[in-house]
Amino acid sequence: MKLSAKFLIFPLSFASAVALASGDGCDFWCGEFPNAYFLAPDNDSRGNLGLLLEDQGVVHYRPKAMPFHYGEFMEPANPAAAESENTVTSLAADLGVVGGDSVASDLQRLAASGYGRCLTDNVQAVEAFLKELKNASLPGQDGMLLAQERLRFAGLCEKAMESYQPLPVSESAKPYARYLEAAASFYAGRYEPSLAQFKALSADAPDWVRETSFYMLGRVALNQAQIRFDLWSEPSAENIDKAFLDRAASAFGDYLKAYPEGRYADSAKGLFRKIHWLAADNAALAADYQAWLATMGNGTTSETVLDFIDETERKADPAGNIVDALWPSPVLASLGTLASWRPQNEGEPSVPPVDVEMLAAHRGDFANAGLEPLWSYLSLAHAFWMEKNYSELIRQTASERIAAKPSNLAYSRWVLRGLSLMALRQFPEAESHWLETLKTVEHPGQKIQAQWLLALTWNETGRLDSVYAKDSPVALPEVQDYFIHKAKPPLLESLLKRDDLPPRTKSLAYFRLVSQWVRHRDFAAAELILAAYPPTEFALAGDTLAPLSSEGEKEGYTCPAFRELLAALQKTPDSGRWLNCMGDFLRTWNWNAPAPVIADADPVDFDLHRWHEPGDYGLPATPAEDAFGGKTYTSMDYYRETIERRGLVRTDEDLAYALHRATTCFASSGNNHCGDQDIPKAQRAAWFKRLKTQYKNSPWATGQKYYW
Repeated sequence: MKLSAKFLIFPLSFASAVALASGDGCDFWCGEFPNAYFLAPDNDSRGNLGLLLEDQGVVHYRPKAMPFHYGEFMEPANPAAAESENTVTSLAADLGVVGGDSVASDLQRLAASGYGRCLTDNVQAVEAFLKELKNASLPGQDGMLLAQERLRFAGLCEKAMESYQPLPVSESAKPYARYLEAAASFYAGRYEPSLAQFKALSADAPDWVRETSFYMLGRVALNQAQIRFDLWSEPSAENIDKAFLDRAASAFGDYLKAYPEGRYADSAKGLFRKIHWLAADNAALAADYQAWLATMGNGTTSETVLDFIDETERKADPAGNIVDALWPSPVLASLGTLASWRPQNEGEPSVPPVDVEMLAAHRGDFANAGLEPLWSYLSLAHAFWMEKNYSELIRQTASERIAAKPSNLAYSRWVLRGLSLMALRQFPEAESHWLETLKTVEHPGQKIQAQWLLALTWNETGRLDSVYAKDSPVALPEVQDYFIHKAKPPLLESLLKRDDLPPRTKSLAYFRLVSQWVRHRDFAAAELILAAYPPTEFALAGDTLAPLSSEGEKEGYTCPAFRELLAALQKTPDSGRWLNCMGDFLRTWNWNAPAPVIADADPVDFDLHRWHEPGDYGLPATPAEDAFGGKTYTSMDYYRETIERRGLVRTDEDLAYALHRATTCFASSGNNHCGDQDIPKAQRAAWFKRLKTQYKNSPWATGQKYYW
């Protein structure tokens, strides 16, 4: 039986996942750069790699929206683990192990194993050993005793040797018992005794035990090399033992010579990647990934492809590495090249941008790897992103036409031509370009991308209503929903009258209208929308629309319900009470900060999975325009108006409350939680002093102990 490389490689590579966070993401706790559906600098490097893998026929993406996630090619969860658990249960019973509940408990513990070497103690490893026991046809109860012992320490890892007892088995079964003792010692971190046992078994034992022990000599040395490595830092001479690392490389090399097609040949080859990474041999590591990539084809499992993408991100770090280290792999060098062309943020580590001379020097590497079209695209992309020579790019692509099923490379060239037309403000030509794209291409990701760029073109020319036309080629709801935040009031109100639009799109338009009229202090316009379209007709996620049904505050500093407050502010705009209440409304419902582009989007995910704006495509930035015009008001504006404006109708209570609220807006960090105004500390101190002297008997003064 030949075990898969994933079985033995991925757990070890996962152990290093936490050690690298300098690239585009750090997996499950960081998110990623948003991915457009063409090769671009601002894409996550894993997204660009996914697009190249699709061209190679390794994966096929089926995105439903944009940005797309680099793992969207994944098939449903692989049932292999569940099948292995069933197989282990069946094998245990065949070997005479009684107590199905006990076996289930062992497997459950195994599934919760920790990290590093502990992750390699998995259900597949148990299955392989039990299968070998069954095939060995050992006498008496030997098979049962050995199976019980393997299940006993499954998932215990560091505690694997705590209750170890030598097994009373026959002479023919003793190699298997010694193997189990060596394996338990390995998981427990007792490397020297485990090494001695594996070494003896690799010289004289039944075939499976001999080969597995030979392979484990490299695994032991590799773990010894990392004893000082805490998994949360970068590997270095201080935390990696080079002598043991060399010993691991030698051991795996010897194994491959003895077993070139062995059970663990793929794993041994894969672990050389781990060795090269720990040794900081970046050139060898890049070559390793290029060789691994060459083995992938249409039959490669989704899990293996995802392992490849994630591992290259963590270890080769194409977005954070100097590209010089990546040229042995033209594909990884391409990812690094694109990432090097991103705008550099001040204070962040920068990677020197790849220039045309460097690209030219490595053209042969791409040609030798059969990747000349990729090199050609990078040259074209340099003209767009770095030289901003849009006219030259249009000239170079003048004879190109889009096909129904273009490669992602060909589509990326086509997109750059359209973006160049937009950059030169040749919008009629750009519109025709995207319309032709939508009529021709069949791939869902490419079609979604073209819809987005057509909508962006229409927005730039003041024709956003075309996005929402009944026969619009921009038919994806997610695209239409995004542009709600750019629409002007007349267009938004027209959408409320449409029966053919999705309810969510209409609800977004409704929320945008009411919230922005309120924030822009046009209470009459907000009231008209509320009167014509009751909030109960609309729905968004969470409590997004709840403010529109607010009942106000009935205790302490009392304020009326939201609708009553709008009417009161129109009738008596000079009331300090109503100004304070509007300040409280904005503060309570978090309407001071700019709203997410999609009103019911999760603000935690929003910045990580946002749509691209023109600047993300390398286009000249368009000056921001407020579709509602005028100033956007915040709570601080209303509190300060009550404090400072002459001629207001206000009581001592109103003034004291405004002083209290304006001061408390800076608790406890000293940052303004009620707007974007930068209020000097001296001003906050003056508010505090006034509150504590002029209004010292008010509840707002007696409860106020600090200013910030």
